Amino acid sequence: MCTGSISSENSWLVFAFVLQVLLLSVPVRAQTAEELLYGDWEALVELYSSLDGENWSDNAGWTPEFVPFPIEESYLTGWFGVAVNNGRVTQISLDGNNLTGSLPEEIAKLTAVTVFKLSNNNLTGSIPAEIGMMSELRELSLYTNALTGAIPSEIGGLDSLNGLRLSRNQLSGEIPSEVGNLTSLTELRLNHNDLSGSIPFEIGDLIGLTAISLHQNRLEGSIPESLGNLTSLTEFIAFRNNFTGAIPSGFGNLPALTSLRLSWNNLSGSIPASLGDASALTRLELNNNALDGAIPPEIGQLSQLASLDLSNNFLTGSIPPELGQLSDLELLRLEENTLSGTIPSELGNLTQLLRLFLFDNQLTGEIPTELGNLVELTELSISQNQLSGSIPEQLGDLTALTRLFLYDNDFSGVIPAELGNLTHLTELSVSQNRLEGIIPETLNSLKGLTELFLYENNLTGTFPEGLCELARMTELSLRSNQLTGQIPACLGSLVHLEVLSIGDNDLDGNIPLALSDLPRLRSLNLELNSLSGHIPHELGQLRVLEVLRLGQNALTGTIPPELGNLSQLRHLSFHENQLSGVLPLTLTALGELTTFWYFGQAGQTVCAPQDAGFHNWLASITDAIGPTCTFVAIENNESVPEPGFFLLGNFPNPFNSSTSIAIQLSESARIQVEVLDITGRKALETSIQVLPPGRQLIPIQAKGLSSGIYYYRVLVEAQEKYQILTGSMSLIR
Repeated sequence: MCTGSISSENSWLVFAFVLQVLLLSVPVRAQTAEELLYGDWEALVELYSSLDGENWSDNAGWTPEFVPFPIEESYLTGWFGVAVNNGRVTQISLDGNNLTGSLPEEIAKLTAVTVFKLSNNNLTGSIPAEIGMMSELRELSLYTNALTGAIPSEIGGLDSLNGLRLSRNQLSGEIPSEVGNLTSLTELRLNHNDLSGSIPFEIGDLIGLTAISLHQNRLEGSIPESLGNLTSLTEFIAFRNNFTGAIPSGFGNLPALTSLRLSWNNLSGSIPASLGDASALTRLELNNNALDGAIPPEIGQLSQLASLDLSNNFLTGSIPPELGQLSDLELLRLEENTLSGTIPSELGNLTQLLRLFLFDNQLTGEIPTELGNLVELTELSISQNQLSGSIPEQLGDLTALTRLFLYDNDFSGVIPAELGNLTHLTELSVSQNRLEGIIPETLNSLKGLTELFLYENNLTGTFPEGLCELARMTELSLRSNQLTGQIPACLGSLVHLEVLSIGDNDLDGNIPLALSDLPRLRSLNLELNSLSGHIPHELGQLRVLEVLRLGQNALTGTIPPELGNLSQLRHLSFHENQLSGVLPLTLTALGELTTFWYFGQAGQTVCAPQDAGFHNWLASITDAIGPTCTFVAIENNESVPEPGFFLLGNFPNPFNSSTSIAIQLSESARIQVEVLDITGRKALETSIQVLPPGRQLIPIQAKGLSSGIYYYRVLVEAQEKYQILTGSMSLIR
């Protein structure tokens, strides 16, 4: 029984095998020409239906109504974007035609299509795997859509493909290694997606590639050395990814390479000297990586180079004078490295140069006068170095300059009058140096100037009224110099001015009323001068003002209530003047204020009113320093502050675990602080202590207190005087 059963089972297995062989040997009937054309028509109908054909920008000739088999070739002639040849659909070109929706699987029937272009539309969903059935494809362009998902590995079966353009979508996942099977590929564009993983090394076998664009993805790992085999490659663009490791030296073996752009990655190591052998390079961008070492002098061999950007790395050593051989160079960016030594005079040979950026390095020595030969230069920035000497007058020959930045160096001498020749200049900064002398009148010729920064020098003389002729000025900063005289009223004519910073000089006189005519002014800094007179109430008209600095002058009078109109104000300071009176309640309208300094020295008696609402507002300000009023009655029934003891506020405020209450004492006094919660219940009190005259700090520990607003009273007793100073503070746990 058992043996017979096994024999019967074997017989069935033999039968099944023979049947399978017979079925496989039956020839599959090839589709007729009519069937293939009809399949093309079915695919087009599904394309029209799936991609909202009724709303295409142009759907001329598309008639998706049912047509019985067979159809004539002429039926498809005249469909917009469709080419028919020898009884088959061979091209579909519908770029920028408002296609919306997902690609249908039926595209697999389009087996004779060589060009499939649906770029600049609204395609969504994934690329169907069936695209691998479009075996005659030579050009696949789906860029600038909203496609998602992974690139199907089936694309690797399109062995006739020349151009694969899938950029500017939302594709994710890795680049399939099957792309390495596309032996006819000349152009690979996958940029502006969300691709991850590494570059398949198999791409190095596609020796016909001329262009690779992978930028703005999330690709990582090292750049394959095998790319050095692509001797036909003209451009490799891979910036803004997460590549690590060294730059492959094999790029120097690519004689056709014109563009190598690897910026904004995490590449490390030194710049390969072999890049100097890539003689066709016109664009080399390696900026914003972690490259170190010296700049190879071999870069100077790239005689066709027009753009060189090595900025924002960790490069050291000097600037190779060989760079002066790059006679076609238009852009040179070496900023934000640790380069040292002097600026090579040979850079003066780069007569085609348009922009030169060397800022934020450790360069020393003087500016070479040869830079005056760069007559095409529009931007020059050599700020934030350790350069010294005088500013060469030859810079006045750079008449095409629009931006000149020399700030934060150690330049001395005067500002050259020749800078007035730079009539195309829009931005000029020579601040943070040791320049002296007067501001040259020739700067009045710079009619296109919008930003002028001369701050933190040793400039002298009066405020040049000629600057009022620069009608396009938006930012003017002359602070921290030694300018004298009065602020010219003509500044009120600079109606585009947004920032005026002239603090820390020796200016005197009144604040000109004309400054209230500057409707765009966001920041006004007049502090640390010798200004006198009242604060003009007209300043309340500067409705977009965010910063107002008037401290440390000799201003008198009271605080104008109109300052409460400055609803965008973030910083307000008029401390250490000779002001008096009570702060106006209108200031509580300044809801954006974070810094408020109104404290004074002898002679300033301005103070905050003892008003609960006002103190709640003060408590909301991060940095508020000034006294609260204590009053005595006088004959005319007015209230004025009594000099002697002043509350300056508490710091920090709000606070977490501890703060300090600051008071100003005119004489020694016994001090005790009581802290009350919002119900008036005493939350804590300090021990009595005797403090000497001057500014004193009383530390407060908030142990045991919960978050909230607290009021405090400072009890001050001195000889026959007794005062209570009140304030408020915010505790945040």
